[in-house]
Amino acid sequence: MPKISVIIPSFNQAQFLEETLLSCLYPQLDVEIIVMDGGSDDGSVDIIKKYEAYLTYWQSQPDGGQASAINEGFRKSTGDILCWLNSDDYYHPRALSLVSEQLNPERKELLFGNCFHFHQASPTAHGSDIEASAKKLNLLCSDYFYQPSSFWTRKLWEAVGELDTTLNYAFDWDWYIRASKESEIKTTPAYLSSYRFHEAHKTGSGGEKRIEELLKIYRRYMSQPQYDAVLEIRENAEQTKKWERKYKQFRLDAMRPDLLKKQFPKIYRIFSLSEVSQIRENLSG
Repeated sequence: MPKISVIIPSFNQAQFLEETLLSCLYPQLDVEIIVMDGGSDDGSVDIIKKYEAYLTYWQSQPDGGQASAINEGFRKSTGDILCWLNSDDYYHPRALSLVSEQLNPERKELLFGNCFHFHQASPTAHGSDIEASAKKLNLLCSDYFYQPSSFWTRKLWEAVGELDTTLNYAFDWDWYIRASKESEIKTTPAYLSSYRFHEAHKTGSGGEKRIEELLKIYRRYMSQPQYDAVLEIRENAEQTKKWERKYKQFRLDAMRPDLLKKQFPKIYRIFSLSEVSQIRENLSG
């Protein structure tokens, strides 16, 4: 069986950390667990020490941010299959077993699985359909993947390079775009992880800073005309929604593309209806 390296970046997540660690314990597999704690003062270190016997390496000290901590963890890792798991998420039973069967360590491969999303202390929850998303969505337009349910081979990591440490909210999307140029994206319908929303959830609290990062990535990988259209989508988001609702209301679906192209020529000359929706949703947070 291939060795799987799980990097766990963490900072002041003591209330969730133990559940995360327990989900990584697979006695029947060769799993290397590396915890990169950013110097927590909430009792996280006590939890880490409780499971120290199961860890290949751990540290608790100030770092250069989440992406920097993950990069450092991967430098210390020796696994054939790589992943990281934030300390407020967790893997499902048999997730790592399935991943070890799906990925070939001798190839540059990337695997996306399904993910269960839930809100802490709330009945709100929903599942995903990664196979449908991969077929109809464009990775350059939206980050449709589910980070805790993504895994890849070391060969792919070495070919693509490390995470961009100048990014704080979208370094995973940036890396997957780069990885998709080196490898085809494989998908599995299996639910591999759960993604937790809570009051301190980073992505949900990013606000305008997160949007600016997303625009930075659009600028990085798109041509100037494409990027200009992205800016117009952001500026006219509510107006385009209103027009699309109007066309649907009057059952002009067959004419809608032509009408939209007349109303927003720069946008719909470059992107499809689906891609515009993806970009708009991505920038709305």
